[in-house]
Amino acid sequence: MYLVLIATVLPSIIASYSFVGEKVEKSLEPLLATPTIDGELLLGKSLAAFVPCIAVTYLAAAISALILDVWSISRVGYFLIPNLFWILAIFVITPLACIMSVEANVIVSSKVNDIRAAQQLGGLVVLPILALVILVV
Repeated sequence: MYLVLIATVLPSIIASYSFVGEKVEKSLEPLLATPTIDGELLLGKSLAAFVPCIAVTYLAAAISALILDVWSISRVGYFLIPNLFWILAIFVITPLACIMSVEANVIVSSKVNDIRAAQQLGGLVVLPILALVILVV
């Protein structure tokens, strides 16, 4: 479940900077003047936060699964991972939590005018996932 937390916290920092960072740097107006529609702009901002975070989460999952499997085969005699809970957590819950965090933080970033305010409000999105992790643990 900690890997789900990585996929929720990491994009909140990246996505909260997406629009408010361009407002602060005064580069939003030239971007809006390009011949892109709003959906393409939102998709680009969302993918820019989603793809690296999911890649890092899957890399961490692969490394932790390898370490746990090496340990479990020598101690227990069989592989502990992958099991059904792990597969659901990594391939279903993690991307959904990341998408939720990215989209909520992009919305927050488009509404506020300060980078710190965007990150603090975006951090509130992480609280339900943090509560879920604490309940599972």
